[in-house]
Amino acid sequence: RDVFIGLIGFGEGMKWPRYYTSNNNVNIEGGDINHMTFSNVREALISFQDAKEDKISYKKLKYLRQRLDVELGTFKVTDAYEAAIRYPFRAAAAKVVVGLISLPCEKSPLSPFSFQDYRLFLGRDVYNQLGLTYYHVSPLKDLEVSGKPQKNVIGFDKEYAYTFADSKKKPLEGNAELKSNLALAGADVCAVFAVNTGGAAFSTHNFLEAKPNQQAQYIKVAARRIAENLATVEIDEDCVCGIEVADGYAVELISRPHCKVVNRHDKSRHKPKA
Repeated sequence: RDVFIGLIGFGEGMKWPRYYTSNNNVNIEGGDINHMTFSNVREALISFQDAKEDKISYKKLKYLRQRLDVELGTFKVTDAYEAAIRYPFRAAAAKVVVGLISLPCEKSPLSPFSFQDYRLFLGRDVYNQLGLTYYHVSPLKDLEVSGKPQKNVIGFDKEYAYTFADSKKKPLEGNAELKSNLALAGADVCAVFAVNTGGAAFSTHNFLEAKPNQQAQYIKVAARRIAENLATVEIDEDCVCGIEVADGYAVELISRPHCKVVNRHDKSRHKPKA
């Protein structure tokens, strides 16, 4: 199998993102990653109303700092995203980044005229140039149709919504009508980014609420959506060998290919029905 899986961890307790190994191998081939630990400490988000009612200005300052973080992207997850796009992928390989995030990516209140929108635009351009597709796995608690929560929805992409029942369908089909009526009440800009790169967003909230057999169906559908994307993407790249500073605690120069996509062909995952 010509499949290589790298694992990057991040969190508030880490100065830099970490690359994890399995049996001393950076290619994760299964099994438990026993040395992976994360802090449970999370900074509470300050709402505009909380800041407005604050008498001593502490919450006002915290609110302003949090809004500035949203605009500039000064989060640990941003460092992890940058590490992922700098990962040493093989030239001409079909490439995906899967982000497993415990909190939604907050949308700037200044959108569509925010620095965040500009950063997302640049990010999509980088993904296009590198031939990357992004998949977002996060709570997504607010998946609704006509205001009603949809607990059977696993995730969605630009054209289709996927449910537990899709685990029995080959090839993976999805539901276009359900997607056209599906709404994400709480804006998660990372989910939107995933869809815009040709990927999909999946709800961990519905996974945790599901029964064990449904959780197995969830994993099957999400894995097939990602695998089918990898199998249907053909990429042509122009590459040159370059020297750069390696990520890590020590300064190290490494050589690696610098590639740019010159042609990308996405074969249809769905056969037209007669």
